[in-house]
Amino acid sequence: MALTINTNIASLNAQKNLSRTQNALNKSIGRLSSGLRINSAKDDAAGMAISNRFTTQIRGLDQAVRNANDGISLLQTSEGAMQEVTSILQRMRELAVQASNDTNSVSDRASLQGEMDQLYAEVDRIAGSTQFNGINLVDGSGGSLSFQIGSDSGQSISVSLKSVKTRDLNLNGYSKLGELNSGRVGALNATGLSINGTAIGAAATATARAGATAINLKTGNTGVTAVAYNTYKGAGGATGIVSGLTINGDNVAASGNMAELASNINRDVAGVTATLNKDGSLTLSNDTGDDIVVGGTVTNSGLTADTYHGYISLADDNKEPIAITASPGYTTTDVNKWGFNISTGPTSITGGQVASNALAAGDLMINGVSVGASTGSSAGDKAAAINLLKSSTGVTATATTEVKLSVDMAKITASTMGATDLNINGSAVNLTAATSLDAVVTAINAAVKGVVASADADGKLVLTASSGLDIAIVDTDNVMGGGGTTRGSILLTAENGEDVRISGNNVGSAGFTEQGGSSEAVGSGLSVMTLKNANNAIDRIDDAIDKVSENRAELGAVQNRLDSTISNLQNASENFSAANGRLMDADFAKETADMSKQQILMQAGVAMLAQAKQLPQQVLQLLQQ
Repeated sequence: MALTINTNIASLNAQKNLSRTQNALNKSIGRLSSGLRINSAKDDAAGMAISNRFTTQIRGLDQAVRNANDGISLLQTSEGAMQEVTSILQRMRELAVQASNDTNSVSDRASLQGEMDQLYAEVDRIAGSTQFNGINLVDGSGGSLSFQIGSDSGQSISVSLKSVKTRDLNLNGYSKLGELNSGRVGALNATGLSINGTAIGAAATATARAGATAINLKTGNTGVTAVAYNTYKGAGGATGIVSGLTINGDNVAASGNMAELASNINRDVAGVTATLNKDGSLTLSNDTGDDIVVGGTVTNSGLTADTYHGYISLADDNKEPIAITASPGYTTTDVNKWGFNISTGPTSITGGQVASNALAAGDLMINGVSVGASTGSSAGDKAAAINLLKSSTGVTATATTEVKLSVDMAKITASTMGATDLNINGSAVNLTAATSLDAVVTAINAAVKGVVASADADGKLVLTASSGLDIAIVDTDNVMGGGGTTRGSILLTAENGEDVRISGNNVGSAGFTEQGGSSEAVGSGLSVMTLKNANNAIDRIDDAIDKVSENRAELGAVQNRLDSTISNLQNASENFSAANGRLMDADFAKETADMSKQQILMQAGVAMLAQAKQLPQQVLQLLQQ
């Protein structure tokens, strides 16, 4: 072997091996200090990719377990509310069974009815206030919820949150009511009335029963079932002997007090039930919708002699909103005689033209809240009065005025039509240069503020006031029918999706007909004041209990599914973690041995590098000799 100075091959070789040993020692120290076999992609590129997928699965599974536990908590809260509702329903049934015994007096039944009403209200309170993380659970607004119970998309379980409101348990009175107004002579003409887009045929007589029958003939097309009933509440505080009273032509025996009067009516009058209220008044009712005719001597009875027409309750078989519309030529007044307002559903009601008088306090009640007096008589003024209470009623009013006019263009000439011959809301309109309907529209829009003119497809002039103000027209030359004042209409819209109920002393002032019936009709809907009603209450409560039980059973089944899901997720997470550990975790026995080996090699390499550095010194010995 040649002896050289410039190139120390032995040293280079020792350095190379020492570097390798250093790298191997660093890797062993890194694995032992981290506990991982793979600390970077260079350690095992494929293994790192596989481990990342495992980690994704593991973390997703662990979150899915937490999701499932949250779902169980929600369902337990919901079922707890339903359990309490079930307990209340059981108590209500107990009261109904007690009231079914004829040993109870009228006052006894009134006491039972009082507790029944309180329990009924508590069911609705529970339904409206039970929440989980801000989600309403048992009022029907929660809809269908999806629980993500897997680490990948689409791995979910859905549950439908059912309502336990009395309305949805079919315990309430009536979801959509209307009183048949008097004044219709002969058959009710329903040819222009449509329910859910289907025209209703003519009714046989002007009674609620006949109207309901006509509606039910179309149930197959509309999905809507009508129920007729009647109720009339007299005044309270009446005392003294009642003699000479007739109801539906039947004579009622004389009575010395209101309790005796109620008993005599129930005995002497067929098809009418009399109920004594807590305020001492009488409520007369039937479940047929036939008229209730009070006559004879009504002194001391609290009743007023008159003919009281019935109500119609509409219920959609699929619990969808009910649309009530009128065909062209069928007026709002015609719809009102059925006791309905034109409506696209319970959350939206359109009235007819408002009356010329301003609203007075008590004239209009919306959802039980009395609307105050309006500042003026226009639809806009009345809508403003309604909107002052929208936070209490949940209803927003929108006023609009629209009038369609036929324009006689032949009469609009330069010689006969001056600047003052047409006046709209006090503004003069100059039609001197108008030679077409479009020119008339342009002239009106230029002269009149607050009213927009347009032309429809039929060639008629349309005047619209979106604010609901009256449209007053002075038409001297009779080019638009002579003029007159058109009043606006009001649209009521429920902001929270609930029904809009209208009542009051003079609802016609706002263009509506009373829709919602008396408080007795739309109260708890569970009367135990008579034997018949108490028996009916038992049946309805039984159905409600069955419905709540079905809902609870569904929630329980989903809870069991989630329990099983959690167990499966935990098993999967455990197995994925084990697989990831086998791939990623360092073998300490092996790594410790490797580290010891590399440490020894390191020491040997350093020693040999020192020896290699001494080899060039041998050349100096040759030079010295």
